[in-house]
Amino acid sequence: MVGIIKEKVTGEEGTQVIYKCEEDGEVLWEELQSGVTIRGRDCEHYRWEPVGNGCYPFPMDKEICKGTEEVVKKRVKKIDEGTTIWFLIPTQ
Repeated sequence: MVGIIKEKVTGEEGTQVIYKCEEDGEVLWEELQSGVTIRGRDCEHYRWEPVGNGCYPFPMDKEICKGTEEVVKKRVKKIDEGTTIWFLIPTQ
């Protein structure tokens, strides 16, 4: 599995931490000094998988939520955006 690089950047808004794919340099997510986490982009090695809050953490319908457990097990990072929880998972 391709790794993730952690990089600290100091700018006008303070220090933020950027997490990039080790292989292609794509920004996967950012953590701002304020504590806010911003989801980045997919790349060849990682992808963001959305899961509704009706499926995680407690699945309301087994058929609709099929595959959620697999996504949660593979996750590298989780970002909660209210009604959608995003899981970063390796593509391989």
